[in-house]
Amino acid sequence: FLPIPRQIGDVTSIDWGDGSLNALEAFGLQFGNRFLEDPSNAFNFLQNTFTGQANDFGTQQTQEILRSAISGAAVQALGGNVTPSSIVTRATGQVFNPNLELLFSGVNLRSFPFEFEFFPRDADESKKVLEIIRCLKYHAAPQLGSEEGFAGAFISSPDVFQLTYMSGKGKPHPFLNNFMPMALIQTEINYSGSGTFATFHDGTPAHMIMKLTFKELNPVYREDYDEGIGKNGVGY
Repeated sequence: FLPIPRQIGDVTSIDWGDGSLNALEAFGLQFGNRFLEDPSNAFNFLQNTFTGQANDFGTQQTQEILRSAISGAAVQALGGNVTPSSIVTRATGQVFNPNLELLFSGVNLRSFPFEFEFFPRDADESKKVLEIIRCLKYHAAPQLGSEEGFAGAFISSPDVFQLTYMSGKGKPHPFLNNFMPMALIQTEINYSGSGTFATFHDGTPAHMIMKLTFKELNPVYREDYDEGIGKNGVGY
């Protein structure tokens, strides 16, 4: 049990990224799907679709530009240093409409930094501080493999931590966020918290600052708010 630090909070972030699909790419996607469905008729589809779409562009000059862009894509696929967009830009000073959208691209794992300060006042508190620091370091450390004949060939994962904010009544806090199982990825101990190293007669530093960084093993999904401890308080 440790007191809740002065600064606590949680940050939940989701990855979103720019996505684009211009007319030429959409055309190529249609051809690729048709080729996978029926390779024998794919090129007939290519010719018919290209003819129809080229006519929709109106002027003969614009149709030629579209053909050049498709040819540029073929040259690029063979290693040439040209792109369809660069050809269109050279000819008209325009670019393909990228149809830019913001698309969901993935989830992130949350991390939680905590900072604790220790000011032991007597021998009993010094012993407790030592036990706390040693306990955290011990369970955050990996283990060497112990298989007979393979000692040291493998490393086992460190222990996993389950943190909980507690209220004064010895129960989980009714408001604050909950945690997924986490790994202790960094332990930082400053044995001269006041800027000058000073110890008691038994060697215990007079002021220590312990910084811990935990990272959750799994991302948080919407379903987690409806199950188990996620139902409490603000959830995760």
